[in-house]
Amino acid sequence: MLVLTDPGDVEGRTDQRRALASRFARVEAYGLRRDGDDYPIGPSDAALADRRARMESIFREEHRRLAQLPGSLANRSVCALVSDQDGVILSLHDGVSFRDTATRVRLVEGADWSERARGVNAIGTAIAERTPVAVIGPAHFELRNAGLFCYASPIFDPHGRLVAVLDVTGPMERHDAGFELVVRTSAMSIERSLRAITYARAGFRNLGAIEHLVSRASGPTILVEPRGPVSIHNEAARSSLLSGRAFVDCQTLFGMDFDELARMARDGGEPRFETRDGVFRVKLDPLLDEGEHPFGIIVHFDPVARAPRPPAKALEPATKEELPAPFAEIFATDEAVVSSKYLAAKFAKTQLPVLLLAETGTGKELFARAIHAASECGSGPFIAVNCGAVASTLLESELFGYAPGAFTGAGRRGSDGLLGAAHGGTLFLDEIAEMPAPLQASLLRALDDGSYRRLGDSRPRRSAFRLIGATYRDLGAMVEQGDFRTDLFFRLHGACIRIAPLRNRTDRLGLAQALLEKHHSGGAGVPKLARSAVAYLEEHSWPGNVRELRNALAYAVALAGDGPIERHHLPERLVGSGSPTRTRAEVLREAAEEAVRASGGNISDAARKLGVARDTLYRMLKKK
Repeated sequence: MLVLTDPGDVEGRTDQRRALASRFARVEAYGLRRDGDDYPIGPSDAALADRRARMESIFREEHRRLAQLPGSLANRSVCALVSDQDGVILSLHDGVSFRDTATRVRLVEGADWSERARGVNAIGTAIAERTPVAVIGPAHFELRNAGLFCYASPIFDPHGRLVAVLDVTGPMERHDAGFELVVRTSAMSIERSLRAITYARAGFRNLGAIEHLVSRASGPTILVEPRGPVSIHNEAARSSLLSGRAFVDCQTLFGMDFDELARMARDGGEPRFETRDGVFRVKLDPLLDEGEHPFGIIVHFDPVARAPRPPAKALEPATKEELPAPFAEIFATDEAVVSSKYLAAKFAKTQLPVLLLAETGTGKELFARAIHAASECGSGPFIAVNCGAVASTLLESELFGYAPGAFTGAGRRGSDGLLGAAHGGTLFLDEIAEMPAPLQASLLRALDDGSYRRLGDSRPRRSAFRLIGATYRDLGAMVEQGDFRTDLFFRLHGACIRIAPLRNRTDRLGLAQALLEKHHSGGAGVPKLARSAVAYLEEHSWPGNVRELRNALAYAVALAGDGPIERHHLPERLVGSGSPTRTRAEVLREAAEEAVRASGGNISDAARKLGVARDTLYRMLKKK
C-alpha cells in the first residue's frame, strides 16, 4: 500500500515528499486550491439512487454484504464507507463522536471524493492509481482534511474492472495502522466473493469445482483470468509450463493480454505454443457470464510431435542468417546464451517492454542496445540510466524532468527528463528494482498512455518510447514483500529474458578469445592464451562476469607484451594467494548485512543503528 504522509516530515521522507508534490501538481491541474472553502455539488437524489441501483446490479447478492461491511468496521471514533468507481459515496457508517467532523468535511453519502473534486485523498487517489492507498494527515490536498487519516482499497470485479472503493477514515488522534490490513483484506474478501458468484452463475458450484475440472485434464491445463497470476492449474502444467516461474500471467505466458486471448478464443483458432519441453496445440475454452462476456479461459495444451531436427551443423548456417545484424556484437556459442539472443531478437520486433534478468557485468546493456537497434525505433535515441546509481531523491527529476523553479537549483529552462529524451526511441532502466515505489506508479502511467508530468509542472507531456528494464533481483519475491508494484511487475514481465552468468557458460574460452581480438581490433598480433591461463579461465568463478573477464584480459595484455598470456599475468586479486584480504566494500557490506539481521529486516532501523541514510545503507548492501 502506498502511504502518503506529511510533506514536511523531512527525515527519511524525501522520496515521499517528491511523490506527494507530483500528486499535488496533478490535482492542481484541475484548478483546485488547497485552501478552498466550498464543496463540489454531488449528484441529485435521483442520480444517487441510480448509482446505488447500478451498484446493486453489479453486486446483486453481494451488495447487502458490501453495504453492511463498513458497519462492522466503524466504531465510535471513525467512519467506514463504500464509494462507486467515480468516488461518489454510496453508503457510510460513522461513530457518534466522529459524526460532526465527518459532516463538516462533507464525508457524507452522495459526496464526490474523486481527485478532480477533492484533490489528493485516499478514495480519489486509490481510483486514480488503481491501488490501495493511505493518506495520512497533511498529505491530504485540502488543508481542512489535514486532521484526518484515511485508508482506501479499490475493488475489482472478475473482469478486472474497478467497481467500488472501500475506505476507513478517522481523526489523527485515533490513527491506527492496523486499519490498513482491515481495509485491504476486506476488499480482497469481497473480490473473492464476486469471483465465486460469477463462477457459480456460469454453472460451477464453487471454485473447487473448476479446480477439479482442470486437475482431471489429461494434458497440461490452466485457468487464465483478466487479473492476477495463473493460480489454478494441474500437475502437468505446473511441471512443464510453470515450474520455477513466479507470477506467471496471461501476458507472460502468451505475450498478449487477456482481451487478446479472449478474441482468439472467440475466433476458434488453435495456435501452437512451444516450450523447451515440447510443442503444444493450444485449445481455448472461454468461460462466459450472463452477458456472454469472458471472465476466464481454460487453456488446454495438447502435445504435438516435433519434426525431426537436422544435424546441428546443417542447422547452423540458417540460424546465423535469421539473427538481425545488431546481435552479432554479442559473442555466444553457449546454448543458453544463444537461446537468449534468439528470444531477444523475436521480442525486438514487438512493442512489448522487455525485462532482462541478469547479474551485474553479464552484458545487459549490450543486449538492450541490440534489441533497440533491431526494433522499429532503432533509428531513435537509446537512453540508458542505472536506477541504483542515482540517489532516489534525484531519480524522479532525472527521469521525468522538472519545470523551471521546481526546486532550489533547478535550471531556468527546466528539463524534459530522460523520458522526454527517449521519445521515438528506447529507454533502458538498469537496476529497475531500485526504483522507489512512487516513481514506479508514475512509470506505469507513462507506459500505459505515454503521458507524464515534470516535477512541479501541472501540464502533462507525452513521450512514445520502448522500455527495456534490467535487474539481478528476484522481482517476484519483491512483489510478495510489497517492495515492487504488482501491476508494474506484470507489465514488465511480458517479455522476460534471462542472461546466464559467466560461471555457467560453456564458451568462456571462445569469449576470451573474442574479447582479445576485439581489444586488438581484429588485427594481427592477438596474444595467445598459455595453458596455465586457460586452466585458470576455466576454473575461476568470475563473480564480476564478462566485465571482470574483459578487464582481466586487458590487464594481462599490458603485462604480457608480445608473448603469450600466462596465469601470472592475470590480476593478483583474481589469482589469489591464501586467504584474501577483505576490501573496504566487503567490510561495509558485512556490517550492513549484520545491522539488517539485527533489526529483523527493518531497513530504517538498521540505517539508524549504523548512523547512515537509507540510500547509503542500500549502496552498502550492494557493494561487491
